[in-house]
Amino acid sequence: MKKSLILPAMFGFLLTACSSTDNTDSQLVTNAPPAMPESYQTMVDFGIISENDAMQVVNGQRKALSDNFYRFKESALGQVTDGGDMFLGFAIAKLFGGGVALTDFFNPLALFRSNNHENHLKKTYFWVEVEEDCDRECGYQKIYDIVSLAAKEQTNNLVNLVDKGVVEHDWRLNEDAELPINEFETYGSKKTLFGKNLSKSYANELLIMPEGYDSFESKRPFLSVWDADFITVKGKRYFGSRVTTKETFTASLHRMGNYYRWDYDNSQTLGFAKASETYPNFILIETQNCISQFPIGTRERIVKTCQGDLIITKGKVTYMSLFAHSGLARIEESNMINAKVHDARTEIFTDQEWKELFEKNESEETVSNRL
Repeated sequence: MKKSLILPAMFGFLLTACSSTDNTDSQLVTNAPPAMPESYQTMVDFGIISENDAMQVVNGQRKALSDNFYRFKESALGQVTDGGDMFLGFAIAKLFGGGVALTDFFNPLALFRSNNHENHLKKTYFWVEVEEDCDRECGYQKIYDIVSLAAKEQTNNLVNLVDKGVVEHDWRLNEDAELPINEFETYGSKKTLFGKNLSKSYANELLIMPEGYDSFESKRPFLSVWDADFITVKGKRYFGSRVTTKETFTASLHRMGNYYRWDYDNSQTLGFAKASETYPNFILIETQNCISQFPIGTRERIVKTCQGDLIITKGKVTYMSLFAHSGLARIEESNMINAKVHDARTEIFTDQEWKELFEKNESEETVSNRL
C-alpha cells in the first residue's frame, strides 16, 4: 500500500466506477474546494454547460469516491501500470465488467434534464484556433489538414491491430490513394436558399475496409462539419461549430457503434488524439454518444457504451465521465499508435488529498486485509 501513495494521479482513471459503501471519514476530502478539470472548463468556456452544473458534477464525483473509497481501493489495486495515464484493461471497463455500476451512487445526468442541456449534450463539436485575418477558406484548410493527419493515424492504428493479431478483420492500407482524405457531399448536408453547400464532409481514402464490415453502401464520412462559423472565446478566435439549441448537429464524428465496432471507433478517437500532438490548437468534443446493444452471442443483458463524453485537444483524448454508463470497449488494447489517454477525474483530487485518503483509511479493516 505504501507504494500506492506515490501513484495518486494514476488512480484517478478509476474514480467513479465504484459502488456504494459507507465511510464516515469522507468529509476530509469532500469539504475541500474542488478543482475544475480542464475539459469541463472548456465546455463552460464555449457555453455547452454552465459553470454551476460543471461544479456540481465535480462535487458529486469527489463525494462519490470518498464515500466509496474501500471499494475503490480493492478494485483498483493490481490494475495500475507504470504507464502514466494508461491503465491495465482500461479500469472503467474492467470495473463495469465486474458488475460495478456507476449509478449505484452518483448519476450526473440528473443535472442535465432541461431542453437546453439535452440539446447541447447530444452533439459533437469541432473548433480550430485561427488568426484574426483567417477567412472561411483558411479555416476549412486548417480543418482539412487536421482531418488528413487524423485519417493517417486511424489507418495506421487499424493496420497495426491486424499486424499484431488483435483483430480478425483484414484492415488494409490503400496504397493507391493520392490524398489521405476526400471532401464530398453526404446526406444531410446543409445548403443555402441558392443551393450552396454549407457543410463539409471528409472520407478516409487511405483505409480499405474489410468486406462485409460496413453496411454503409456509399462513401463513409469520417468527419462532417455541418455549418461552421467564427467564435471568440477568452480572447482566442476559433472556426468551427455553432453552439446553439436551434441546430440538431454542429459536427459529426461518424461512428459505427462502439461495442461491435470498437476497433474502428477507437481508432478514430486515437487518430484524432495523435493528430492533436501536431495540431494542439483544435478542440473536438463528443458528448453522450451512447448505444444500447446486446453483446455478441447473448440476449440476456444489454450493454450501454459511449464513444462520446470526451474532449480531444492539446495532444491527448480526455474522457470527461460526465455521464453514467460511459464505459468504453477495449481502449487500451486498441492503442497501437501510443496516443495519450487521460481522464478528467484525475484533476478533481490533488496528490495531497489522495495521500490523506489512503492514510486515513490505512488502519481501517477492509475485506482485503481480513483475508
